[in-house]
Amino acid sequence: MSVGELIESLEEEIAQLKAELELSEASNKEHEAKYDEHLAEIVRLKEELGNERARGIHSCSEYCTRPMCVLRRERDKLKADKVELVGKIEFVKAIANNAIYFADNSDYWGSLWTVCNYLGMGIDDIGTVYMEDKALAKHKEG
Repeated sequence: MSVGELIESLEEEIAQLKAELELSEASNKEHEAKYDEHLAEIVRLKEELGNERARGIHSCSEYCTRPMCVLRRERDKLKADKVELVGKIEFVKAIANNAIYFADNSDYWGSLWTVCNYLGMGIDDIGTVYMEDKALAKHKEG
């Protein structure tokens, strides 16, 4: 074999190796893309599995954002508020009833002051500010 033939043969072999290398690199890129897809799917499935496990057993905190947990906290707050309001209403009814029961005008001021204070009026505001008829009319409408 002559040197020219040898060079030509080597150039053909190099071209063939380059083509194989390009195919191999393209194949590697495809494999890498598939690997990345599969890895992302594994991560997603692990997260989904964690969520599925948490559905049955869930230790909740006050910061949990799951819709049912948020609703449960709001419901519990409303129940507590209702209990507090019912207690305040009973207290106010007892004060007002007792002031009327004694009917000697001796206890009205103290009873009414206690009611105003208990319902949240500032101590310095009780009896010093006239409450407009709108507030009273709104109460009668409701």
